[in-house]
Amino acid sequence: MEILDDSNTVLAFRMVLQTNYIQAKQRTFTVNPKTIPCSASYRQRPYYNKKTQQYYMISSYMKQLSATGGTLILKKGIYSIPGTINVPSNVKIVCANGVKIKKTTATGIKKVNAAKYLFRLNFEKNASIQGNGKVVFDMGNVKGATAVFVSMASNITLSGIHFLNKKGGSYVFVKGSKNVSIHHCTFERKKDISGLKNRMAVRLEMSKKIKIESNQFLNPDIGVGTTKFVVLKEGEKIKKHYQDSITIVSNVFTNTKKAAIYAVLWNKPIIKKNVIKRNDTRKRAGAGMAGFGVKAPSFSANQISGCVYAAVFDELKNTGSEKVFSPVA
Repeated sequence: MEILDDSNTVLAFRMVLQTNYIQAKQRTFTVNPKTIPCSASYRQRPYYNKKTQQYYMISSYMKQLSATGGTLILKKGIYSIPGTINVPSNVKIVCANGVKIKKTTATGIKKVNAAKYLFRLNFEKNASIQGNGKVVFDMGNVKGATAVFVSMASNITLSGIHFLNKKGGSYVFVKGSKNVSIHHCTFERKKDISGLKNRMAVRLEMSKKIKIESNQFLNPDIGVGTTKFVVLKEGEKIKKHYQDSITIVSNVFTNTKKAAIYAVLWNKPIIKKNVIKRNDTRKRAGAGMAGFGVKAPSFSANQISGCVYAAVFDELKNTGSEKVFSPVA
């Protein structure tokens, strides 16, 4: 069974043109839901049909911009995306007021499955996805799907997006990345599935220099968090891996179920000026912030109501065996 994912094509194309990247002039393209792919090769693919047209259209422009960097502007309308859109380095996606990106599962071909990630930034740098006005990323209650996966990337910005209707997975999953900014977004939960990793609006793993600022979190089990701790193998030595410089400031968390912030092995996080409130006092959240194995946290000027604890810090415990990874640069 194949998965709808154009990552290999984009990566190969980018590698061929990498030597001319800096000299090339950045470009700007504007598209709408009826725009066709900018390359005829996409329209000739066996999987190109009405259900995959918008996915291939945006992917074709990502490939085009991978050579030079630049901006893709999405005009108002609904874009149905069953595959994973890979965003290259130095590319900005700007969603105009009235854009709705909908995660879908139908590909029009029985032997081709939809992908779990909506957007992916893998080993990329200096890229962003920006919403101007009312912009919605609707995950369509697709089980385990993630809206934006940021992996081994740097200098990434997400802003101005209203995320809703996830069912498991995360809206944003940041793994092994640094210098990531998430601001002025809304994360709304209506239903979820069991398992800690499925309960976080924003999930951070093995990352550093993350700033989460001026966002709204509506009804999440956990707003921002980390799952199990990991250890790093450096030669013959194995040590716990801490995530450094995580800043969570000026966000509003409403009706969180478990904790607004769930920190595992964070080093010197800054948590300040957040509003954490539970309107239904019959179902109070466990804590404003829950920290496990956290070093030197700064927790100040937060307004917390309706929680059993404003903040609770405990020793680190893991169920099962921890995972071993090589160091992240």
